[in-house]
Amino acid sequence: ATLTAGLFNPSFGIDYQCNNSFTRKLVSAPLVVQMTHQNWIDIGAEAKLSGPRANLAAFVVNGFEPSDEVMEDVINLTTGLGDSVDVTPANAFGGRLGLIPFQGLEVGGSFAAGYNKSDQDEMLLYGADFTFVRAQFEVRGEYIMHSINRTILQQDNSGYYIQPTVTLGRFYATCRYDSFLAEGHSAVRQVSVG
Repeated sequence: ATLTAGLFNPSFGIDYQCNNSFTRKLVSAPLVVQMTHQNWIDIGAEAKLSGPRANLAAFVVNGFEPSDEVMEDVINLTTGLGDSVDVTPANAFGGRLGLIPFQGLEVGGSFAAGYNKSDQDEMLLYGADFTFVRAQFEVRGEYIMHSINRTILQQDNSGYYIQPTVTLGRFYATCRYDSFLAEGHSAVRQVSVG
């Protein structure tokens, strides 16, 4: 069991495990991560439990997106009744459950919800992920559904990636296939190699 307090990456999905350049096999983050929770780093607390067949993480943080991504015209919106709604991200909570049916395979599910300073829910994230490791071969993948519900913006987005890697001594070869679909737009696909 571990308890973390301060500035950290909330345990949503699996990409948070390799957000630093020296642990990331490809320089860029997966497209769906960039377009949904953007390598989420926030201040709060997180508790983790780990065992041989499962792990569980739960977190509470003080926001759900970088403040520079919050547009000026959505802060302190005035409704038709003259009531002010402050849509600045305030709090978020969530977690991840990972199951290990056999050595080398982990499958997980993640959830997060974000609230604004007027205590209205604005953001929902759902995710499913897997990691399979056998000798020098690893493949990981993740699917994320992202929903934003604001007065001037309501959008449902989703995407996934899959990334196999082969390691031979000090060398590795990897590639990643990304797909992201923002509501009302065509899907964006990307292939990265390293």
